[in-house]
Amino acid sequence: MEFEDINILLAKHFVNETSSAEETEVQAWINQNKEEYLKLRIAWADANTTALEHPYNPSNAWDTISNKLHLEKKPIYLRNWSIAAAAILIISFCGIWYYFLNTITTQTLTGEVKHVQLYDGSLITLNENSSIAYKRRYFGKREINLKGEAFFEVKRDEEHPFVVDSDSLKVTVLGTSFYIKNSDKQKNVTVITGKVKVEVQDKSPLILLPGQAVEIENGNPMKKEIQANQLAWQTNTLIFNNTSLQQVFKTLEKYYNIQIKITNPPATWCTLTSEYKDLPIEKVLKELELLFGLKYSIAGNEIFITALTCKNE
Repeated sequence: MEFEDINILLAKHFVNETSSAEETEVQAWINQNKEEYLKLRIAWADANTTALEHPYNPSNAWDTISNKLHLEKKPIYLRNWSIAAAAILIISFCGIWYYFLNTITTQTLTGEVKHVQLYDGSLITLNENSSIAYKRRYFGKREINLKGEAFFEVKRDEEHPFVVDSDSLKVTVLGTSFYIKNSDKQKNVTVITGKVKVEVQDKSPLILLPGQAVEIENGNPMKKEIQANQLAWQTNTLIFNNTSLQQVFKTLEKYYNIQIKITNPPATWCTLTSEYKDLPIEKVLKELELLFGLKYSIAGNEIFITALTCKNE
């Protein structure tokens, strides 16, 4: 195995990111180089401790690892290749260490949803036109920077709180599932499971329980109940319970990114009770056609409704 290859594999091994095939290679190398592995393990552990207290500094990292490997104590008659190998080892580990502390940014375009799994097993579903920035590896708080809209499913870890910073909004949890939207028009946090602490600038923190939400209006947080279909983009499910068709059409517009234009709106809107999961807009319209005598035409992303009758009246 190449010298640089084993350095990469060892770094992944130390943070539990090796595949089963890679781990087999690492274990084979360890069996033949037990003394070297022990030194590297100690050096890596010491570097982790340093990272908790100080930001990454290449010079400090060099000193930390070289001291742990006792390079200054090597006899002066070491062969040139040994000195070079030791130097390459230090440089490689400093570089790899920086790699794991480096910030990763993930973003989405219009109409795009991405799923991101963090090293601790937490899952993030990122909605369209949004971005998150996070460290590949954490040694204190699990901090995420969010712009836009995302749903979080956080693995419980009481020693490493999960913190989401989104402009003036700060959300802290231990293990839960929740949703954040931070846009120019709307800012809110919704809790599905667990307990969440929400901080807005100089306001007193709010504690949210499952089924609760907070909206921030003009910098002031207000507790509210979860709105129907607020997480439809994440669950791919639309649920209507005795909902006015006027509200149904607004929800469909937002979910399918379309415009619905009604030629002759009814004086009194009929209501809908139904559920749609993973359905295209055409199939939803077909059901509305059966229920309410809907007459419509589609042109691009616009739907024109020319007739609507409430058969259940």
